[in-house]
Amino acid sequence: MAEKPREEVETISRRKHFWYVIYFSASLWGCFGLVVSLIFPNKAVNVSISVYRLSLVFGFLMGAGILGFVFGIALHRWIIVSKTEKPAKEVPFSRIARYGKWLFGWRGQVLGGLVALPFLAWGYLEPVYLRSVVFGRIAGLDVSRPQNIKRWTLRKMQPVPEAVPILIEILDDERYAGVRPEIVRALASTRDPRAVKPLLKMIDPDQSIVVLESAENSLREFMGPGFIEPLIEMAGYPDYHVQRNKVVELLLDYEHPDLNKRLRESFERNNDERHRCQVLWILYHRKGRELSDYFFSVFRNDKSLKVRFDAAGFLAALKDERVFDPLVESLKASGETVEKTYERYYAVRVLGELGDKRAVRPLISLLDKKLSHSTRNAAIESLGLLKAPEAVLPLRKLFRKKVGFNKEETESYIRHSCVNAYHSIGGKEAALALMEAIEIYNCSVFERDVTLLAEHCGAKAVPLLISTLDNTGSRMVRSAAAKALGEIGGGRAVKSLMRAAKNVTPFGPMRQPIEALGKIGNPEAVEALFDLVNKPGALPPASHYIAILALENIGNFSVVERLIDIYENSALVDDRTRAVVVVNRLMPTGFPTGSYRSDKQERIREIAEMRAWIMKHRNRLAWDAEKRKWYLKEEGNKGTREQGNK
Repeated sequence: MAEKPREEVETISRRKHFWYVIYFSASLWGCFGLVVSLIFPNKAVNVSISVYRLSLVFGFLMGAGILGFVFGIALHRWIIVSKTEKPAKEVPFSRIARYGKWLFGWRGQVLGGLVALPFLAWGYLEPVYLRSVVFGRIAGLDVSRPQNIKRWTLRKMQPVPEAVPILIEILDDERYAGVRPEIVRALASTRDPRAVKPLLKMIDPDQSIVVLESAENSLREFMGPGFIEPLIEMAGYPDYHVQRNKVVELLLDYEHPDLNKRLRESFERNNDERHRCQVLWILYHRKGRELSDYFFSVFRNDKSLKVRFDAAGFLAALKDERVFDPLVESLKASGETVEKTYERYYAVRVLGELGDKRAVRPLISLLDKKLSHSTRNAAIESLGLLKAPEAVLPLRKLFRKKVGFNKEETESYIRHSCVNAYHSIGGKEAALALMEAIEIYNCSVFERDVTLLAEHCGAKAVPLLISTLDNTGSRMVRSAAAKALGEIGGGRAVKSLMRAAKNVTPFGPMRQPIEALGKIGNPEAVEALFDLVNKPGALPPASHYIAILALENIGNFSVVERLIDIYENSALVDDRTRAVVVVNRLMPTGFPTGSYRSDKQERIREIAEMRAWIMKHRNRLAWDAEKRKWYLKEEGNKGTREQGNK
């Protein structure tokens, strides 16, 4: 029986078979490494953003090459053992080796280039598209990632809606403080309405200043039409006033043709009173005067009392007189229900803001009625806003009452409101009423009280101002009283000012009593100042210098002569220069200053020459001083006449 012809098997050298198998294995593992590398972002955060890659391609290719070499050796030996019985130089040309040879040829090189080109383009894709199949999250933002990888991933992230839920989820749980600003910015860049509430939550005093500023800047930078509805809905609801203010600020600054329309639609649609009042406030500050008709319709037709009178307040700020008659009718409404009480209260406040003088008599009539303490207080404040002098007498009568008209009104409550009204009204009548309140009823004296009394009461207020300077504990009030006494006090205030000048408070001495003594300028005040200057340790250095300046400003010849005596006996190096400056400034003709050496004997000699020069020109200096006083007096009379003519 003839033997079957043996099937010829293509053979190849063992070495070539080995390298073809190795090449095939390395190529296969290289492709696998490229795919896996896409999930891992680059750690090289110090490189410029423009050259970032999504993957550590070289690291994965190196690992793939090593694995391909190891598996290629194992695969080559398995093929050799299965195909040949004993070691031979020639081995069968296996299919895997054929694939390796094909990949090694020009066709394989072309295929590798075609595969590499899309990969190189794919390397710049944003990581939001490359989510982990297992965890369903963005790989670069996983909890296990270090801070630099998370920040890089967020910077490269494309602003797509699919990323919003993931970013919101990780925003609260992020442990790295440096990553939160990047999350905030990436979330705002999506311009998705769902991002508004989490971003506003970051505008919180408890957050770091970097996160807070990042949230504010991101909201402002990426503000768009998609943010309008969520911001309008949240205008009245945020937990913190900082967030509410930021919502209002964004809506005020954003320019959009439909924003006012959407605000009005939200006002009509929403039933929450606080939200509707906030929307009205935004509308007023955006397009107040253009929407006056709309505000008036809200005032007349809305069911909510608070909303109606908020609209009336905006109309009052616009000085729209259409609200006057309805407000006066609200004052006349009978009944003591809670709604009527609040209606009168709001009407009184809005009338004061309107500034219409016709409201003075209706408001005065409320002072004697049995009303709630808040309504009466609002009436007093409104009379002050209207600056009506005819309201001073009714307020004085109300001030003299022992207690209020009901249990809620105490004596101090009424009197405090009346005093505030006196200041708002101003004028002589209000000042006299204020002086009565302080003298008879021992009301507290404040800085503004002193100013009003000194301006309108003149010499009548001097005893009260002296008492204030002696007995009041407030440094600011005492300073104001000393300043006023310097203008109107005269000789009666010298002793009190002297005591105040010597009194050193925990914050140091007061300069106003010393300056006031200089302004009074009578012999008693001059002696008081010299007593302070000559007595060692009577004043601190700063106050001592102020007293010297006060004496110089008096401009009297005898005062200057005594000052030069003080300079002559002083141990201070600069006193000679100071004396020359005083003479040159106060006397009509100058005095040759000579040299400015610091030698003590030279100083004393020059001061002696100065005193001799002063004695020589004594009569002329006295005449010039009298002439200067007459000139200043005439100038003052001239200014008074001109003011009276005006």
